[in-house]
Amino acid sequence: MLKSFQGANQIWMTCVGPESLVAEYTEYAHGNRLETRRIVLDQEMLPTILSRGDIRVIPPKCLHERFLATVRSECSIARERKQSVFLLIFGHGSEDTYGISIGGERESYDAPLLTITLLKQAIGSKVDVGMLLTSCFSGGWVIQPRLNITAMAAAGPDITSESWSKSESSGRASGSIYASAVVQALFKMEHPLATQFQDMPPSSSIPQEEMSSSSFAEFARVIYRTLVDDVDSLGYCHDIRFSVQDDAWEAEWRPRSGIPLNGFRERWEMLRSIPVDTADPRTNRTPHAEEFHLATGQTDIQLSEGLRGSIAIRGIGRVTQMMAYRYLNSFPGNDHQGGNAQHGKIRDFLAGKGYPHEAESLYPVLVYRICSMELATDYKDYLSLTFPSCDFCDFDAWYHDICLTCRQEGPPGRAARQKLKYFQDVRRCIGVSRIFDPALPGQGWTYTKPHDYFAAAMCNSNLTLTEVEQAVAKLQAFKAVRMARLIDKVERKKSLGLFVSNVFRKCSTLGKRLRSRSPEKGNPKERSPPQ
Repeated sequence: MLKSFQGANQIWMTCVGPESLVAEYTEYAHGNRLETRRIVLDQEMLPTILSRGDIRVIPPKCLHERFLATVRSECSIARERKQSVFLLIFGHGSEDTYGISIGGERESYDAPLLTITLLKQAIGSKVDVGMLLTSCFSGGWVIQPRLNITAMAAAGPDITSESWSKSESSGRASGSIYASAVVQALFKMEHPLATQFQDMPPSSSIPQEEMSSSSFAEFARVIYRTLVDDVDSLGYCHDIRFSVQDDAWEAEWRPRSGIPLNGFRERWEMLRSIPVDTADPRTNRTPHAEEFHLATGQTDIQLSEGLRGSIAIRGIGRVTQMMAYRYLNSFPGNDHQGGNAQHGKIRDFLAGKGYPHEAESLYPVLVYRICSMELATDYKDYLSLTFPSCDFCDFDAWYHDICLTCRQEGPPGRAARQKLKYFQDVRRCIGVSRIFDPALPGQGWTYTKPHDYFAAAMCNSNLTLTEVEQAVAKLQAFKAVRMARLIDKVERKKSLGLFVSNVFRKCSTLGKRLRSRSPEKGNPKERSPPQ
């Protein structure tokens, strides 16, 4: 869509060229699988895309550095020419730093992070910059006062972003839900009769006062209402965020955002459409769907016939298999959420694909996630909160029910929106407290269900925000004591291990060896009587 716009210099940076993507996946579709989807990349498009020469395929280990260098160079040119710069950044996000994974030679969760500080240094000063982010926790870029740019974020600072559900035919997700909302909002803004929306939630970063239809504030309102009213029945779940450089919400939105508008719908409709997917129609999240079934997100997980009960399965493979079974039956969240990218690999592992060599990489991921859920339950029990255990709680169903009720008019809708705002405040308090540790290298993406679950348990207790902060402070002390005991236990085991090693070393120098005592040579009182 934007590549077909000829009015500006464009540079697209990627680790994998479009030819390689088409060769492996044939085509890429965007949109709700149960509505009209458009093909945004296939073999027919390649000649046109490649002819422009604006795609730079960069080795993964160099992409992070090259991206920052390119931003620095382009912003310098824009500063001299009095032009604006528009950045589109697609990658996984980190809740701790809001950093976005760029490149890297290993898994994406171990990739170098594009942080707010690094981007601010690359941009410099006295240049108009717009940015669109689809990463998890991307709202964290909006709430940072030290980054003075125009930004559009797909999720709140404590929320994971979502893609459309996987297609039954291709087995792949069909792009960002937020991107679909932006595209449809641009269709509306292409005409001067765009509706001015006033019903904005209290948590929205958009100013409430009325402004002109060409202002960035109105553009943000159109995106928000399009997401909620036209794109996603669970639109309130996303908590999308906006910011404007110099806080100039009344300014013209097109120069601020950098998004071209002329002929936008025409270019979209030129893309080839594909038939509706074969998925259950009741899972259609579009607001105008005749029936939307609020799924629990839980599926009946079965062990593959080749793995169940086999005597040949030993060691870490069997342990990992049972942990994967337990994890997938604990309401771990939808596969299309940003932090759950490894669900597909876990399901394949249970089905016997990649067994047993995938066990070594999946084991630390599963240990981290299961232990995090157990810790959340321990916190809940420590505070005596009346709520199910984390691995028996379907947080998504709880959260989605609130967001669906937010759509209603009158007292029920207002009460639900207030509850959603309260949950977001509690979730923010838990996130900044660091009572849950982020994933270590090799453990995958930070698992957000324990944070979300514990925030839901707090909301269910009807505590005030002050009481929530006091409870979280108690948990920080509880965690410190727990960690001190764990460290002491590890140190004692290390000391014991060192002692045993020294004994064996001493015996070897004496030409002796140690033997385990047999049961018959144990405690005389425990010996069997003579026959």
